[in-house]
Amino acid sequence: KTKIAYSTQLLELQKEPPFQLYYILPKAPSRPTGLAFGRVEHNHPLLQTIAPERTRVFCLVSLMGFCGAVPPTNNSEDFLDFVEEVCSTNPQHSALWTALRDASPIGKIAHLKLGSNLRRNFNNLPPRVLPLGDCIASFNPVYGQGMATACSSVQCLEFALQQDSSLKNWELIQSSFWSTVLPTVDQAWYLAVSHDLRFPGVEMHPQCNVSTNPMAWLRLKFMQVYTKGVYHSLSSAGIAKLWLPVIHLVSSPVAVLHPFLLLSCFVSLCKAPFSKQ
Repeated sequence: KTKIAYSTQLLELQKEPPFQLYYILPKAPSRPTGLAFGRVEHNHPLLQTIAPERTRVFCLVSLMGFCGAVPPTNNSEDFLDFVEEVCSTNPQHSALWTALRDASPIGKIAHLKLGSNLRRNFNNLPPRVLPLGDCIASFNPVYGQGMATACSSVQCLEFALQQDSSLKNWELIQSSFWSTVLPTVDQAWYLAVSHDLRFPGVEMHPQCNVSTNPMAWLRLKFMQVYTKGVYHSLSSAGIAKLWLPVIHLVSSPVAVLHPFLLLSCFVSLCKAPFSKQ
């Protein structure tokens, strides 16, 4: 149970920001808050009735809170105060706050609450029934894995159906589907859960407990240590370029063993005890 909350607001900026996207991820275990900034293009349907002249600058900002931390839901001043608080955690984020501090809110704040990451096990499904996307597993949206796993499960379904074009041998079709979809879901699941479990108060459902499975337990513990080192290094463009495709399931999980990532992870873990952040 992660107790995730999101608040999203459309904002009009005073001038063009120096970036198109900006993420500040929650930092375990001390800071359960973060945000995501995204520039909204002029041809986006969202702006067709608001700014048809295409001279104004807009962005979407999503605030996030874990473990019961809830971002503002209905007050734009509180929304920007929350942004300032998150940006103040690191001087590197000053450029983001400079871009947002004089922004004007457009419309209402959209709010979303999620109780947890969720994964389902399916046994003895009837013929011609296979789950896809969020039906198999749903994740904390901050990692950007929901659409990726949904698309991957559709590709796995296509592959499985090709194993028997007559669609009569459903035992073969289901076996082919699960053998291809589960590795992708496992990759997304361990990447998301390993980081979330580093926050105090986050609990794993008894049915998902890996303590009885030594290999699963070792994999989870390795990912917890590894992601801790990587997230300490994400301010480096080189690290982000290697790590984010893995999180978004574009690159193989083998990419986490890239020497540059391994070295950065090791250095970050060695520096962590002496860091004030």
